[in-house]
Parts: sequence; structure tokens; C-alpha cells
Amino acid sequence: MITGAAFGIGRASAVLFAREGARLTVTDIQGEPLLTFADQLRDTGAGGRGDHRRRLGRGRCAPDDRGGN
Repeated sequence: MITGAAFGIGRASAVLFAREGARLTVTDIQGEPLLTFADQLRDTGAGGRGDHRRRLGRGRCAPDDRGGN
């Protein structure tokens, strides 16, 4: 599982792990960029899924009810 995977270090880490054949779950609170990136990872043959969560406060998260996974 890689958090903050929509951008920056999280995204770069996900790309490196995918190149090594890892099966990934990538997460981020920014739904659209994350889901687009997860699709790109799958298109390259990487297994896994994108998980968009919305923050409830103090470390608590819930599945996004606005169309995310």
C-alpha cells in the first residue's frame, strides 16, 4: 500500500514498485488524480487498485461516497 500516490514521492514510489512487479494498492485523498494514475498503472500491467478515501478528521478516513473506490 502506498499512500499519497496521486503525486510526488508517493507516485514515484508506486511507479518503482510496479516496475518490480509489486501488486499495489495506491491511496490518496485526491480522488480524480489518483484514479487516473491507478488506471495508468493497470495499463502498464501492474496489478492492484486505487483507493480514494475522504478524511473524517484525526486520522480517520471513510470510503469516498462521491464516486471513488
